[in-house]
Order: sequence, then C-alpha cells, then structure tokens
Amino acid sequence: MCVPKDAFAVRRNMLRISANIRLRAQWVARYVLTSATGRSIVSAQLGGTMDFLTMSDKAVLVEIGQRVQRERLNQNLTQGDLAHKAGVSRRTMQHLETGRGCTLAGLIRVLRTLNKLDALDSFIPQPGISPVQLSRLRGAERQRATGQHGANGGRN
Repeated sequence: MCVPKDAFAVRRNMLRISANIRLRAQWVARYVLTSATGRSIVSAQLGGTMDFLTMSDKAVLVEIGQRVQRERLNQNLTQGDLAHKAGVSRRTMQHLETGRGCTLAGLIRVLRTLNKLDALDSFIPQPGISPVQLSRLRGAERQRATGQHGANGGRN
C-alpha cells in the first residue's frame, strides 16, 4: 500500500477506510440478526416481506438461497441429504444457497422435497379475467377466442 503525500490524499484514504469499516459493520450486524432471528434486517423491518423490485438480480438470488438454506437447516437436513432426496447434485445445492442460482427445475425439486412448493402459488398467482374482458362479457364466461379476421371478416 502506498503512503499518500498530501493532506487531501490522507483524508480521502481515511474516508475510504471508514466507509469500508461501516459496510463491514452493517454486514456483521445483518449476519448476527439473521442468525439470531432467522430473518434478515430488511425482512424484519418490513414485517417478513422483501422489496424484490428494488433489489438487484444477484441480491434476489442470495435472498432466495438464504431462505432455502434456513428451511433446510430447520428441517435438520444436510446439503447432501437434501440434494439426494431432491434428485439434484450437491453442487446445485451449494450454488442455490450461495446465490449463484440453479435451474428452475432444480429449484422446483428442492422446494418439493422441502414441502414448500405451494409457495409458488403466492409467488405467481393464477391470473384472473382482466377488468376489460369482464366488462365486455357482462357476466357471461368467455368460451372462444376471436382469432384474427382477414379481409372477408374471417369467413371463407
């Protein structure tokens, strides 16, 4: 590490070091709170929900991995045991839990083995009829799609 020669460089290095220490302290506080409560700081502040819209893709993968890991530990399963029961490799489990991701099929296998596959229903709920379609139908349930009409109105 080179030693700065002017006061501005010294101040800049001190600020950089203090910012690094603050970030590490926040990480340690989050880790301790997560370990003690089983929920992350953000999740504790929001009453158990995460704001996935503001999180990066990597952060979402890490959060999903942490949740899978906590559930695996709650069920007292090792990564190898869960991987074997789910029909995935141990490396897939490692990647999933560390936020490096896995295939959707692998995640479904793991969730099914943990008896948490029903969580996907709240993740992607069944879409209902749109309000526009509902107003057009006026109570009647739609039976057919209109398709594309040609120049002769769809008649041959």
